[in-house]
Amino acid sequence: MVNGGHTLAVLVFTGLLVVAGTSVVAGGAPAATQPDSDVPDARLVVEDVSVTPETPLVGSPVTVSVSVSNSRGSTSAARIDRVELQYRNGESLVEASDVGSLSAGDDLDLPLTATFDEPGLKNVEVVVAGTDSDGDEVRIARPVSLVVEQTEPIVELDVAKPTAGVRTNATVTVSNPTQGSIRDVVATVASGGFERLTEKSAVAELAAGESTRLDVGVRPQRAGDQRFSVDVSYTTGAGVQRSKRVGRDVSVSPLVTDVGVQVTQLVGPPPGQQAQDTLASLVGGSGSESEDEQGPRPPRAQVRVTNFGNAPVKDVVVVPNASDAMLAREPVATTLSVGESRAVTVDLSTLSGPADLNVAVDYRVGTESGTQRTTLPYRPDRGRIRLTGINVTQTDERTVTVSGNAGNIGTGAISGLVVEAGDGSGVAPADQKGRYFVGPIESGQFTPFEVQLTVTDENQTTVPLNLTYRVDDQQRTRTVRLGFNERLLNASEESTGGGSGFLLVGLLVVTFALVGIYVIR
Repeated sequence: MVNGGHTLAVLVFTGLLVVAGTSVVAGGAPAATQPDSDVPDARLVVEDVSVTPETPLVGSPVTVSVSVSNSRGSTSAARIDRVELQYRNGESLVEASDVGSLSAGDDLDLPLTATFDEPGLKNVEVVVAGTDSDGDEVRIARPVSLVVEQTEPIVELDVAKPTAGVRTNATVTVSNPTQGSIRDVVATVASGGFERLTEKSAVAELAAGESTRLDVGVRPQRAGDQRFSVDVSYTTGAGVQRSKRVGRDVSVSPLVTDVGVQVTQLVGPPPGQQAQDTLASLVGGSGSESEDEQGPRPPRAQVRVTNFGNAPVKDVVVVPNASDAMLAREPVATTLSVGESRAVTVDLSTLSGPADLNVAVDYRVGTESGTQRTTLPYRPDRGRIRLTGINVTQTDERTVTVSGNAGNIGTGAISGLVVEAGDGSGVAPADQKGRYFVGPIESGQFTPFEVQLTVTDENQTTVPLNLTYRVDDQQRTRTVRLGFNERLLNASEESTGGGSGFLLVGLLVVTFALVGIYVIR
């Protein structure tokens, strides 16, 4: 065990101060009396001396309890003038005066309380002085030896915010302020309202001036204000076993369990939402490869679990279920702290089509288990469109032609694809070729397209294309915005009056092509 302070061992030695002789009381124990020669009529005896506590500490009160009697063989009553605790050299520690009178056979008990400023062996004595009926002085003394030790260990107790029914940790800090080591320091929970989860926490030795932390696990059994206490036992340097109880008032909160579950489909944009791709410029620019170019991703759902309660949630597991497929369980966290949120991804590739995805989240709080459920209407998005080989050409002063290929890199068919010029500020569909019907595209197939649009604003910087199609009976619309170089619209103005050289430059600027990559899911 480990100790946290000094304990004081007290050695109480009973003896008889002999002046001229010794008397023995019943039981064979020596008792302090007056001398045999010239014995007064009142014969006083110190029957017993006890010390409380048995191991007095520096600066702490120590009580020496004295039992004085007037022997039955006395022929006179005795008046007790004073009872004194003093050092052997006569220096007084504490004195009681005018205690009272004792008839023959009477006795009295008297406590004497003193303190010691220094540790060590203290040789003191109890002195009883009185007067018999003839006025003769009666004086007896009883020697007592005490070992006074340094102060006891300093013990501090800290309890984390407790919640009813949930494990919490209490930290006991034990410090040894003495100049010697203490041994076998043990911390044990003493409060009845807290279930003891740690039997004990201990250290074998705590050297002088050192501190140690002892952690004990407890589980509050009820909510409300209550007293939490811990017993700390230890052995002093003198080999005396001692214990000390420390406690504090704590407020135990009622358990609040609130587990939030959010399920989100990760495949494709939400129904009806338009997704937009923008390329900075098609003149002198290059398309960057997107993550979709690595191939179609399997359908997935994200399950996010959040702990909104006031206690840790443990052993969190997502259990997905659909009527036509077996789905794998996904562990979320061993422990989800208060306010913490974590997410896992569920693979839905085994689902053959639209389905209701039922998600159960199993968990444990304290000693209780729970389940939170929710449902996601899963609508698979199997078709994926990629635009490749894009060419943008200015066919006259205000008309731009966009051509390229629309390919389906998904796992299912896309039907009814229509590519048309998107309406917007400064842009409008051309009269004749502003809309192009592609039709169905099977998985792994592609179809060319060509549309025209009229630019009405010379400061226009993008060319929008709307792509409308159907996937799994869901209509989708996506807008693709192509970067546009404003110099195209000003080329004819720059070439006027400039001769054939300026015309050639204008033609080179007007006609251009750049391959851009756009992926539509």
